[in-house]
Amino acid sequence: MKIAIYQPEIPDTIVTADARNEHVKRLAQAIRLHAAKEPFDMIVLPELATITYSREAFLALDELAEPADGASSAVFKQTAKDIEATIVFGLPIKEDGLFFIAQVVIDHTGHVAAVYRKRHLAQFGASMERDFFSRGTDICTFDCKGVRIGLMICYDIRFPEYVRRLAWEEGADVLLHPSAFSKDDTYPSWHAFVLTRALENQVYLLSVNRAGAMWGGSVMQPPWSGWNVQADVFAEAEAIRVYEIDAGVLEDVRRTYSYREDADW
Repeated sequence: MKIAIYQPEIPDTIVTADARNEHVKRLAQAIRLHAAKEPFDMIVLPELATITYSREAFLALDELAEPADGASSAVFKQTAKDIEATIVFGLPIKEDGLFFIAQVVIDHTGHVAAVYRKRHLAQFGASMERDFFSRGTDICTFDCKGVRIGLMICYDIRFPEYVRRLAWEEGADVLLHPSAFSKDDTYPSWHAFVLTRALENQVYLLSVNRAGAMWGGSVMQPPWSGWNVQADVFAEAEAIRVYEIDAGVLEDVRRTYSYREDADW
């Protein structure tokens, strides 16, 4: 299967529903254009991809947050159906008077296949999530093209027990990690966590950030790194890159480096 990472530009001005809607239409158009020249089975966008990540935007959540099956999903549903690919995108959702940081999975038929509400809320550095959002209790896996996919969001990756549950108990061979990593003091350690979680669980891990001078650095980490195998890391600019997920690589890595057989818990 082929999975695309979309590291998009997200303007600092998305603090109204009209601005959000225009931005979502632009994202959908970029996805369509890339799919036409380089098809893929799934494309992954970053955490809160529909809005600016800022206190100003979070103060406008009454206007910017949507149902999981709301206006932004409608745009991506039609896009997913037209290009026959799954779209995984981040947005703020409102449910029963509470706001959640969520990632919505739209399958290739244009239906909502899964919704993940972020379990671990960041409240340090450039993050102020607990001031505005409630904590989710979900664990989210789904299937695409016969591959088991696990979903986490940003700060979730720093909790090894949660990631291991996705990979070992839920059977995910690919972990998606939509993020909003600003270049604060947490940024330099981000890729170390990506490398560690991928190798200790022997999975593909795709960590997706937004573009821009204070963001960037999205990464596709294979299930092993060595002299001839390394992660693919983005620069700061907006970009879409497509990667092939190879079951044979997973089997070979797990056979050669028998971490899973040697675990003693």
